[in-house]
Formats: sequence, structure tokens, C-alpha cells
Amino acid sequence: MYMEMVLAGLMAHTFSFQVNPRSVSTITAVLILGPTAITIVESPGHPLRFFFAALATYLSTLAASIVAYRLSPFHPLASYPGPLLARVSALWQLWTELDGKQHITYRRLHSQYGEIVRTGPNHLHFCSASAIRPALGSLNQWHRHEGYGVVVPPGGTGSIMTVLDPATHKLRRRAWDRAFTASALNDYRPMLGARLRQLRDIMDLRCGDTLDISQWFKFFTFDFMGDFAFGSAFECMARAADPEHFQRTISRALRLLELCSKIPWVRAFVLLVPSPIETLLRMSMDLARSRKGMAGSPQKDLFHYLTSGDGGDLSVDILSQDTLIAVIAGSDTTAAVLANALYNLLTTPLAFAQLRAELDAINLPDDLEDCDVLKNCKYLNAVINETMRLAPVIPNGPTRMPPPGQPVVIDGRVITPDTIVFIPFYALFRDERYFSPDPDRFWPERWLASDESVILDHNAFIPFSYGPTACVGRHLALYEARAVLAMLVQRYDVEFAPGYDPKQWLADLKDHFIIETGTLPVVMKRRVVD
Repeated sequence: MYMEMVLAGLMAHTFSFQVNPRSVSTITAVLILGPTAITIVESPGHPLRFFFAALATYLSTLAASIVAYRLSPFHPLASYPGPLLARVSALWQLWTELDGKQHITYRRLHSQYGEIVRTGPNHLHFCSASAIRPALGSLNQWHRHEGYGVVVPPGGTGSIMTVLDPATHKLRRRAWDRAFTASALNDYRPMLGARLRQLRDIMDLRCGDTLDISQWFKFFTFDFMGDFAFGSAFECMARAADPEHFQRTISRALRLLELCSKIPWVRAFVLLVPSPIETLLRMSMDLARSRKGMAGSPQKDLFHYLTSGDGGDLSVDILSQDTLIAVIAGSDTTAAVLANALYNLLTTPLAFAQLRAELDAINLPDDLEDCDVLKNCKYLNAVINETMRLAPVIPNGPTRMPPPGQPVVIDGRVITPDTIVFIPFYALFRDERYFSPDPDRFWPERWLASDESVILDHNAFIPFSYGPTACVGRHLALYEARAVLAMLVQRYDVEFAPGYDPKQWLADLKDHFIIETGTLPVVMKRRVVD
């Protein structure tokens, strides 16, 4: 019996290597079919005891064979350095992610092993500016990793972010591109101006009180993205809360997505039980149906552009997922940039004063609907760039993999199919080869310096990613960030709340696919201008 189970375990490894099982039925068959068959054939007097003995032998052989191969010199990634446990199992990645500090771990690994690190059985991290263009510049040569599809329901098409086929992505992207033209951005100004005035009025009422400005930034961006995607949805600022728990559900769904992207076969089992991803998809479907029922609405929001032109035949299922992606990509991310920027300014008073001096030379309209003048504020742009450099909203960056059966060259290395490649933004943006001196210091002046001793490689700075899947809404996000920061710095004196330790802010920053922020208690007072 034992010899049969050893052979069956070795055969199962060979089968799994060739087929790469993803369905529940196939995975279950790989795990128990062999022991079940031998139990039936042998027909012992104690079948249950026999089955578990056979199963233990079988699974032990399967695991030993997998580990031996992954550590052997025959593995395609054998020549790349990295932690031993990372070579053995993707569970190592999950372990590093538990405390939300994986971005710091990967940076440390690059310092230890160099610019290319093996961080999983089939995972490579490239901390190299020269890897950006070949890895992210084309979806024809490099494909999105299958982990992007973990939130697609069985039989569903998925959102623009989860589309793996390059041709389909290109077609779907056209509607999104129309939604972010200069003309379209002008259409969004009234709704953004209204939310800015609402935030300003709330801050005026709460002057002198301690408030968690990080949470209020989330309320603001969530409300605006609700307007932008669904024509009005959340009203978090008015309620000073997220009554539908949409934000919390997004956070939980992103953590589950992180799990499934590390171990793709887990997705098959996640879909069998209720999960935050399922809840999120259901909530967005309800919002999409409600917005679609507003046929003939004069408001030009994202939904309007996705349902016109080439996107006119999109199903409600696709529309709900696309608009959901817009809310996720444009709410917590922009709120994190705003909160990190304000934290950096409060811990660097000279930078705060410099920014205020620049903004005092500008007259923003009282309705805050036309903030184009801020685009030319060099120091404001430097503050935002420096903030995104130090705390990128996707710290571990995007992933890519070669097309099936087609090895690809990157940085002079041949990358075999099924290899998942990461471009870790956090480590890359703090690499002294590209940002020096003091790559860990908040120093907006580095973006304005003409001194040759200051190293600033713009090719290594891609906070909105790069290539055909780069963030299509980056201009809107920057416009929004400039407007909020300018309004706050011009109008209020801001300081940390009494008793708050600023070091806690950095300790609370977590990487769960998208950067998560903690609380940032501040006291704001109306500025007195002489």
C-alpha cells in the first residue's frame, strides 16, 4: 500500500505541474482520489483506518516532491536569491503580510539580496527602473497575473481591472478613456466643488475640536467617488459615518483578494462560502441598477460614459464591477495621499510654511469649482509627489507574468511562463540609486532642485503604474488632492491633537494590497491673516 501511495503522490505532483488545477473538483481529486481508489481496491477490514494511513503517505509524498523540486537546481528560478521558506511555499508571503508590513520586508530583502529577489516558489521581485518598461509597457508581451481575476464570479466577465485578455482590455479601456478627457473632467467640477464646500463647512464647524482627519478624508473621497461613479450614493460626510459599512467591506475584500492572489487555487473555495467579495459585488450591483434606472439623467458621471459609445452594450454586471473599481481606486487611495501629505507637512513645519506661502499668492474661487491654477503650483506638486514616493498607494506594485509557453526577457534575464513578476513601488521609490540624498526623508525640494548632487530619476517614479493598465484617473486624482490640500493649508492652522505621538502614524500604515491608514487626530483652527 505504501509504495502505491508514494507512486501516486509523485504522479499527482506531475499532474498538478502540468495542469495547474484551479477548480474545486480538480483540486479535491488531486488530494484524495488516489487514497480513495487504493482503499476501494484493497478492501481492508478497517477501511477508514486504511484510508487515513494511505492519505497520510500520499500527501506526505506529494508535499515532499513539491518541496524537493522547488529547492532543486532544476527549478527555473533556482539561480535567484531569496529566503529559503519563500522558495518552498507561497504561505511565506501570507505570513509576511499578516502584520501589514510586507512592503518593508521586501525592501529589506532587496537590501540583502540585490535588485532581483525570489519571494515565492514562482515569484520574483524586480527593484529596478529598467524593468518597468519591459514588464509593464505592453499587455501583449506580458500578461496580467491570474490573481487579478479572483473577484470575478463564475461565468462572469469581470471589471476592467480583472480582464486578463489584452484585446478585451483594450476595447474596454476606450470607454474609460472617454470618461477622463479634458472635457469630461470639466463635467465633474461641479460635483467635486460641492463636496469640497461640504468638507470646508464641516471643518469650520469643528474648529477647535479633535478630529480624525484621516477618517474625514475617507468620508470626503468616498462621497465624491459615489457621485462620480453612481451619481450619488453614500453621504458619509453628512452622517459622519459609513452606515452601509461599504468602506469596511472593501477593506476586508482587499485582504481576501491579497490571499487569493498569493495562492490562486484558494479562490475556488472562497467562492463556495459567503465572503466580503461577494457582499461587495452585491452592494455594487444594487447601486448600478439604481443608477441605470436614472435613464436620461443630465448628469455626466462615469456611468454615463461607460454606457455611451462603445460601452453602450455593457451588462449591468460589468457596469457594477467597473464602477466599483472606480470607487475602490479613487477613494481610499486618494484619502491616503491626503492624510500622508498632511502628516508630512505637520512633521516638517518648514515645508508647511513654504507651501502656505506659495498658496497665499493664489486666489481660489469661493465655490472651489475651478482649481486649475493649482496645477502650476510647483511646491504643491512637489509635496504630493514626495508623499506618493514615500507612501505609494499600492506599496507592493503591480504583477505580471509571461504569456503561456512564451518566455520573456526582462533586465537581461529570461523569465519562464508561470513566473509572477512584481515591481515593488515602496522599495523602488526609496532606492538611493534613483532618489538621493536621504531617500527616506520627506524633502519636497528634491523635485525642484537643479543641483547635480541630487539624484531624481523620473523613470523610476510611477505612482500611477505604467503602460496600458496605468491609472486612467490620475489627472482627476491629482486635481482632487491639490484642491483639498490647498483649501486646508490656506484656510486653517493645523496641529496634532494633544498627547498624540506622530510616530504612531507610521506604525499604523499597513500594506493590504492598497495602503491602509490609521487615525490621525488633529486640531484645526481658522487661520487669522494679518
